Amino acid sequence: MGLSNVKDLLGHELEPYSMEVEKGKIKELAIAIVDDNPIFYSLESAKDADYDGIPVPLTFFANHWRLWLSRENGGLLAKW
Repeated sequence: MGLSNVKDLLGHELEPYSMEVEKGKIKELAIAIVDDNPIFYSLESAKDADYDGIPVPLTFFANHWRLWLSRENGGLLAKW
């Protein structure tokens, strides 16, 4: 699949799921993307902001989406 076919992905729905991400990796990602929001570094700050735990930066999902498509849809994006 080339980039010219990316519009074929619009409207695709995923089943809800959850996954655990080790908090040290969340901190590493926040540092890498230069996001100093304390919710990514401190459980107390995250809970003060009404999270159950330390959330992941939204940037995490850009890569996770690609991995999901590759795995679940028979390599739909594997050729990119």
